Amino acid sequence: MSQPNTSTEEPALVLSTSALVIVAVAAVFFTVGVIVGVLVTRGSALDAQTIELIVRRALADVASERPAADRFALVGDAPSLGPEDAPVVIVEFSAYGCPYCKRFHDETLPSILENYGDVVRYVYRDMPTVNPQVSFTAAMAARCARDQGKFWAYHRAIFAHQADLSDERLRGLAAELALDVAAFDECLSSRRHYDAVNADFLEGALAGVSTTPNFFINGTLYTGAQPFSFFQEVIERELFKAGVRRAN
Repeated sequence: MSQPNTSTEEPALVLSTSALVIVAVAAVFFTVGVIVGVLVTRGSALDAQTIELIVRRALADVASERPAADRFALVGDAPSLGPEDAPVVIVEFSAYGCPYCKRFHDETLPSILENYGDVVRYVYRDMPTVNPQVSFTAAMAARCARDQGKFWAYHRAIFAHQADLSDERLRGLAAELALDVAAFDECLSSRRHYDAVNADFLEGALAGVSTTPNFFINGTLYTGAQPFSFFQEVIERELFKAGVRRAN
């Protein structure tokens, strides 16, 4: 099985993905501040839409200058399934309130794991842009469940109950999965994981994600809830490139 490059022949400066995001976002808002300052000095009136447009363009500039990601670059400490050193890494940016994300989860992901579970690592990242209020709260709830070692069970339950993701339902799912409900409720009520979910969103945006679901397969971005046949073709191509041969 292919292994990540661990050569230490030359010293290298290694920054975590989160650190890169912080640096990039700081650069974006420094640039925005300069632009806004110049316009205000010149007497230009700025409304919310104008400022939003400036921010979006600045983010787009950062994303376009960001170096191409390798297969592990967007993994971080996100929840994942499959071997950590898998030759194919699929990083999904998804929203719990997104119907197309549910379609992928229900119809495609099971086939990927069944057919390629030994050579694919699947990673879930939050991009709560669809039905954002519900998706963001559900993402925080899933992280609260992760604190108790029940992320994937809770993750599946959220998609199974996508039609009703009220706070009451989210707490009910915790009880159904035998979580410590008091601890879960404190976690969700305190919005403990707000910053973590927001960091996923920012990292996805800087990587070029604007809709859901989006997938980085060994660092290459693919958009939309594609059928299993699409993923099969890409996975087989990546396995071939990695020199991995599997028995039929």
